[in-house]
Amino acid sequence: PLVCRRWRILADSPQLLALLDWVPRWQGRRFVEDMCSFCAWVLAGRAAHVRDLRLVLLVDNALVHDRIEEMMAIGALLASSTALEELHVFSDSAFPVGGWVAGLRSLRCLHIDAGQGLGEAISFTADLQHHPALLDLRLVGDLRMPRAARLPTRLTRLHLDTDQHGPVPHQVGLPTALMWLACCMLTVQSIATAGFLSAQAVYSSGHVSTRRCWRA
Repeated sequence: PLVCRRWRILADSPQLLALLDWVPRWQGRRFVEDMCSFCAWVLAGRAAHVRDLRLVLLVDNALVHDRIEEMMAIGALLASSTALEELHVFSDSAFPVGGWVAGLRSLRCLHIDAGQGLGEAISFTADLQHHPALLDLRLVGDLRMPRAARLPTRLTRLHLDTDQHGPVPHQVGLPTALMWLACCMLTVQSIATAGFLSAQAVYSSGHVSTRRCWRA
């Protein structure tokens, strides 16, 4: 019991809780159960200490109600991790980027990779125009970004990587502090669109490193 108590104290130390890297051992229903258990463990008085969170989500063959349960658990976890500075999510299915981001006022780096599942989408609906800290944004996957969504004006690094054929979202041209911009699209036509060209005003000054690429 004494050893277990010491391990528990060590596991709950703010130094260890600052970085949490969660990689699943299972897929499907077993994954959802483990994911919910992990979220509950963090929510039991530990979320305020998390600074860097990395999640690998393998739910491709999960049932619909399992998917809902998993996303509710993740949503509660993210909403409670108010001191979060970096978030990295690697998913084999669609992932929403919504209002929960706006509540993470210390978040500096947000990387969402939903490209591990063929044709999976990132639904970006958040209005982050006045987000105080977010500087680095990486989105990999088929991006769904309605016109109401906004990127932070203070964003300095933006990386978009998608297989979709549509135009680059017009929001790419809105951040005024960009120092690095990469757009990797499926075709030349995708990157030669008004959405991407609108960013010329941002990086034509020569202070922005840009990269445009496409896949054959």
